[in-house]
Amino acid sequence: MLKELRMHNLKQEAEENFDDDLLEGIIDSVEINPVSRLVKSEFEAWHLPRKQFVRIKQWVDLIERNKRKILADREQINYLSLPGDDLLDLRVIYDKFCVKNNVMFQFLGFNKYPREAKHPRTNDINLSLVEVKEKKLIVQKSKVINNDINQIGNARSSAYMAAKEYGPYDVINLDFCDSIFSKQSTSMDTHRLLYEIVYLQSVRRNPWLMFVTSRVGKKHIDQETLDKLMVCFQDNLKHPEFLDVANNKMGVKGFSDVVNSIKNHDSHVNITLISLLKWLLSSCLQLNPKVKIELSSTLTYVVDTNDEGVDIVSFALLFTPVESRASDKFSMVPDAHYSKLESEPSIASEFIDRVLNKKNCDTLLKENSELWSDMLSQTESLLSNARYDLSKYREWLEKHFTYPR
Repeated sequence: MLKELRMHNLKQEAEENFDDDLLEGIIDSVEINPVSRLVKSEFEAWHLPRKQFVRIKQWVDLIERNKRKILADREQINYLSLPGDDLLDLRVIYDKFCVKNNVMFQFLGFNKYPREAKHPRTNDINLSLVEVKEKKLIVQKSKVINNDINQIGNARSSAYMAAKEYGPYDVINLDFCDSIFSKQSTSMDTHRLLYEIVYLQSVRRNPWLMFVTSRVGKKHIDQETLDKLMVCFQDNLKHPEFLDVANNKMGVKGFSDVVNSIKNHDSHVNITLISLLKWLLSSCLQLNPKVKIELSSTLTYVVDTNDEGVDIVSFALLFTPVESRASDKFSMVPDAHYSKLESEPSIASEFIDRVLNKKNCDTLLKENSELWSDMLSQTESLLSNARYDLSKYREWLEKHFTYPR
């Protein structure tokens, strides 16, 4: 049995290494098949103008706003993401931030796709990489690995080794299609991924950003995760600073209130997100140096119109390491500087206001025709550069979106 298990582990490691090595060789050695240059006409939810709103008004704006904090005096941004086949996030951040600020761009991407070298997706990804890497401000070491990003949660995996080699990062963008509130159908769940990312980033002394996009709501969380998150929330209700805000803003002052609140869809989204952030914060405050988390932005929208309400949340976190010195209780150094970080419940109470003030992208774009037109125009330009047929795009948009034009 042990021999069989070892053989299985060796086979799994070999497959992982094959995944990583496959794409590294593609850029320099594979001739692009002419068929891969065919214009594409299959569109997805992330091709809607509201996703461009997230890219511009959340991702790019926050990188720009925190440029001095995260980069200090450096002229290169180090970035980890899930770029998808079209590398849309890489294209936008390069065009809207790097070019504007003359900043070099180094990225490590994770994208799981078929291994066959002649598979259409492989050809398409290869061409997208060529298009991006030919830009003058791209660090040529940048790459996309054919692997599941959740494998970073396994410290023995090649994914973890690559993430460690390329890190630490100024910006991490976890743009999931699925839910981070449930166990994924992979060997490592996303909770462990988040845990390991925070650990890998602990070597940083400058602030850094993390963007997370996830499905939310009752249909997108498993009971085990929900139970643990409820314990997180209940634990903070023991502390006056958190209890006061939870009671005043949410009408929650006891565990029974929490249980009743999550029966409502919007309250369910609020409480589970606040609890997840509290869990992350708890982990960060155990690092050395300790790290404070600020919820900088929370955007929502609807993918499944049959759901009770918003079912996607995109939130942005600013992680700030806090250097502290021990107090000198014997006053050997009378002017010794002693800095004390706020308590976890006090910091977590700030999440409540920020989550409750989340903005709905659908509503913002519907109520602002000028903003809608701008995001539509930018989306069309982005898709055109990624080889999509714009004549088919407007037709698809009319069928899959209901905003008044």
